[in-house]
Amino acid sequence: MKPQPHGPTEFLTRKALWLSSAGLSSLWLGLFFESPQLIILSIVIVLYLSLSRMVTSSDLNAADISISVDRTSLYEGGETKFVSKIFNDDAKTFLIEVLDQIPHEIRISEGGNHYLVALQPRAVKSVHYKLRCEQKGHLVLKPSRIRLLDPFGLKHKELERGNSVFLKVLPITEEIKGFRLTPKSVHLTLGAAKSKRPGVGTEFFSLREYLPGDEFRRINWKASARSRRLMANEYEWEQVVDVYLLLDATTSSPGIFGASVRAAASLANNLVKGRNRVGLIIYSDTIGYVQAEAGGRQLLKILDKLIDARAGEPFVFEAQISATTRLILPYSYAILISPLVNQKILVLLEKLKEFNLTATVVSPSPLSEPASIAFDEPVRELAHEILVLGRQSLVANLREKGIDVVDWDPSTSLRQVMGVLIKRPIRS
Repeated sequence: MKPQPHGPTEFLTRKALWLSSAGLSSLWLGLFFESPQLIILSIVIVLYLSLSRMVTSSDLNAADISISVDRTSLYEGGETKFVSKIFNDDAKTFLIEVLDQIPHEIRISEGGNHYLVALQPRAVKSVHYKLRCEQKGHLVLKPSRIRLLDPFGLKHKELERGNSVFLKVLPITEEIKGFRLTPKSVHLTLGAAKSKRPGVGTEFFSLREYLPGDEFRRINWKASARSRRLMANEYEWEQVVDVYLLLDATTSSPGIFGASVRAAASLANNLVKGRNRVGLIIYSDTIGYVQAEAGGRQLLKILDKLIDARAGEPFVFEAQISATTRLILPYSYAILISPLVNQKILVLLEKLKEFNLTATVVSPSPLSEPASIAFDEPVRELAHEILVLGRQSLVANLREKGIDVVDWDPSTSLRQVMGVLIKRPIRS
């Protein structure tokens, strides 16, 4: 095991403090009242304390700990098994108290992180329990704290032992089946975006007369029987499209921000699986950017960026909007994830249209959260109705401008609301 840089820290217990106080008080009162009984009592206490100093306890440096988990990368809500191995390199048996330092973002779902271990000489003991990771982030399990009591219970030694373990908790993703994009421009590479012309694909596009060299599975036998000549199916050419996910992190609501991150992760997962080139831009106190690329590694890059995303108000939002037009390629597809609370986001949407970018808005509704200020029931209902009407008017205004808006209640499945967009083709 790797030696620790610092030795144990020694602390007196309450028992030691009480006995010290009792011994001094007995001595002072015995001399003041000339009481031999109190003087003898103080002498007995001093002898007991002196004897405890002469008796040596086990060496805490002889104890060591190794901690590990079976999964270092997992999604929000996922569980991992924590294993702690305690080693006794001393020739004595001792009882130590162990406290594993678990971050507050992690909940113990089974077992406990505070336990007593009796170790025989040169022995090893394992303790394991389950951890549930509730929040996304890069988390650190610090070395454990161990405590050893002396035989008289007057003092204990504390020391951090073991190694650190790093956990990566990814935002949870949701499968969105059937989600398709119809952008203004596509790449020649085979992908999942519909190009509105015949070619290599999976969905029916049109019929044409069979030509020598066509695959036999393309023959439409029913159409051939009606026309009395061989007819072949044409399929819609599916190609790669550049998609940029624009995450609005300027909201002050943790619930809405968390829902926005989950939506961005789910969309990225589905778009990357469709062989599209996917990028990410995060609007917060600083701008975060992942260049549009394809492949499984790109999904990991996006999820890593989402792990580090934090809500914050930008100092100069206009500068971030200006940077967006330089970072996104022309004729790309943009999906904005925003509660549409920040009015400057509307300016961003106008800029996207100016640069010939197809835009769709996935908007987690801020009305899904309870009001932070308590009102009387009639006032609360009236305020809620005003907010609902204002949001409906905003969504209708954006749709009139040719921008598709998915008004999403975060308490419902994203797959359910995206299904409405799937049934209603996205405008080009």
